[in-house]
Amino acid sequence: MEKIITSQVCKLERLENLFIQLTYGNCNLKCKHCYITQNKKLEKSDFISLDLIKNTIYSNSTRFVENIYLTGGEPLMHPQFNNILRMCLKRTDTTIITNGVNINDKKARFFAKVEDEFENSNLYFKIGIEHYDELKVDDLKGRGTFRKSINAVVSLLKYGFSPIIFCTNYYNEKEDNLIDGFTKVLLRYNAQITSQNVKIIPYFDKNKIDDNDTLVERHDNDFNIDCKTSRILTSKGVYCCNFLANDYRGRSGPDLNEFAQKTYLESPCCNLCLKENRKLFTD
Repeated sequence: MEKIITSQVCKLERLENLFIQLTYGNCNLKCKHCYITQNKKLEKSDFISLDLIKNTIYSNSTRFVENIYLTGGEPLMHPQFNNILRMCLKRTDTTIITNGVNINDKKARFFAKVEDEFENSNLYFKIGIEHYDELKVDDLKGRGTFRKSINAVVSLLKYGFSPIIFCTNYYNEKEDNLIDGFTKVLLRYNAQITSQNVKIIPYFDKNKIDDNDTLVERHDNDFNIDCKTSRILTSKGVYCCNFLANDYRGRSGPDLNEFAQKTYLESPCCNLCLKENRKLFTD
């Protein structure tokens, strides 16, 4: 008899991490490996509204949120980014997930001043850099990108931040080699980091589906994945994770006042998370 495979379900235990996608279609780079679909016409006026963010972060449904993550596209491109940042820091700790291209010494100094305005919240950064080799990064993201992103890390370190290099392992390198490589690069700029400043996540190719990929089975909500404690708010609704933002398979509801507590782990990227069984975007 043919075996019937049903989707596994991950239940949201408590909404502790709230991602806010400030924009989906706006970015200052066109990265070859980006999980945001590049082959369709993206709306360029999809910036999320301040009112939606304000109504969300102060709603009863987000009362247990401990961390807010500002993401995109490129979140710094939002025309009201500074207001959004202050609004979120007033609520709780906030992390900016960015390619770092627009962060220089002046911008890092500005961020330090903004953080000082809020005694009970901290500001963190995750800078997307895919390799310690300049040529490899520039081939993926555009000429000059590597140096601008590294400069962002150096500038943030200068003003007392401890930025995380958010490395999508596109080239499938050993993690120890990547950490060692980034450490040596930063030393050339008289900047020091530790392994805690590098977070490596596996590369997921949304355009490549392996029909022979073995489904990972876990039971009784025995997961350690992001959708167990996180949701992402976009201008078009709420989704279970960053990989599936604006993908119908990851849609949880219209807003955080009315959204699904369960996620059906049925897409290929869900299987990636199950294999890793670790949080890729938080922690």
